[in-house]
Amino acid sequence: MRKHKFLLIITAILMTVFFSSCAELLAGIQELNQELALLEQDIKNIEQANAVAEEKALQLMEQGFPIAIYEHFPSTPNSAGGVNVIIFWKNISPKDFKYVIFTVKPYNAVDDVVYCTISHEADSRLKVTGPVKAKNMDEPSSSVWENVWYNNTIKRIEIEQIDIIYMDNSEESISASEVKEMFIDRHALYDEFGVRSIDEMFGGKY
Repeated sequence: MRKHKFLLIITAILMTVFFSSCAELLAGIQELNQELALLEQDIKNIEQANAVAEEKALQLMEQGFPIAIYEHFPSTPNSAGGVNVIIFWKNISPKDFKYVIFTVKPYNAVDDVVYCTISHEADSRLKVTGPVKAKNMDEPSSSVWENVWYNNTIKRIEIEQIDIIYMDNSEESISASEVKEMFIDRHALYDEFGVRSIDEMFGGKY
């Protein structure tokens, strides 16, 4: 009799654990399905935003602008305070580039110009060596320069000037006001189309 009671108790415990595990598993599957649905929507939103960005790039090309700027931003400072610069751009001119030089300036959270704590300079000239093919309507290229400045307060950057040397050795300089006309701001388009940030997509897990 005691043996049977013991077996019944063990069976009840095992069944409780089993059904509890099943409930957790089902909840996990539902959560995963919901996340997959959100990711699918994010992909559609990204595709729509990219289509608008490409249409803007095409309009810039038709207006005779040589470059389309999609995004430009600083990295988070590393442990030594070094800040990288990332620029997404493409050559939409009818000629190949030999060199492109981006002159960039960093700003802090209250929009004041900040300076490198080592060089004590603000402006930095960032060079791309070509050849960069003309009328590039593929995905924009990403150019990355490491440790451009050392300053923990840098929050954003502005492109002050772009200097282009073409393969035929002709040259062109683009002012800050012209750069603003060529700025597509893909990040703003992602916001407009409801694309979630990486933290929102993965809950800060990555």
